[in-house]
Amino acid sequence: MSYNRLNRIYASMKQRCCYPKCHHYKYYGARGITVCKEWLDEEIVKHPNTKGWLAFKKWALESGYKDDLTIDRIDVNKGYSPDNCRWISQKGQQNNRRNNRLVTYKGKTQTLSEWCDELHLNYKTVSTRINNYHWSVERAFEEAIGNVPDMATFQGRTQSIKSWCKELNINVFTVRTRLRSGWSIEKALETRPRNKQSNS
Repeated sequence: MSYNRLNRIYASMKQRCCYPKCHHYKYYGARGITVCKEWLDEEIVKHPNTKGWLAFKKWALESGYKDDLTIDRIDVNKGYSPDNCRWISQKGQQNNRRNNRLVTYKGKTQTLSEWCDELHLNYKTVSTRINNYHWSVERAFEEAIGNVPDMATFQGRTQSIKSWCKELNINVFTVRTRLRSGWSIEKALETRPRNKQSNS
């Protein structure tokens, strides 16, 4: 168990909530996310063995801290405190983000990431179907995701998908997603994105 890692988690938590110069402050302190008085200690950087740090470390060790877990606020609109924090995996952390979209399918509601895990679907493909192409949840989940060939014939010539994308200045991921979604090669290559995207 790494106390240095735990100390970094503690310091980062304070910086996000208390220091306006911190890059992530706008997502935390600026919108009212605070650190409880029990854990708050303004001198953590200079004096790591102070009361606030020790209280946080005691809570962490008694609450299941492990080096492969991250601190998570149960209610993302409330601050850091013993009654609103827990230790979870990185994947669990992703499912508890403010901007996560909850999806209801067959009477059950959970995040899109959780649905893709449960149904063994590719998250990026399903997300693109719903968010970019405005497919219904049922269609996005139930329509087969096809394999994308490496080569494609277009306008009488055959070359790799990547070469076509480079030649036509279209994002490779966009074209592959279109093809997986059932688009013809002509439609996938000829339809221009709403916003100009660079090739990757």
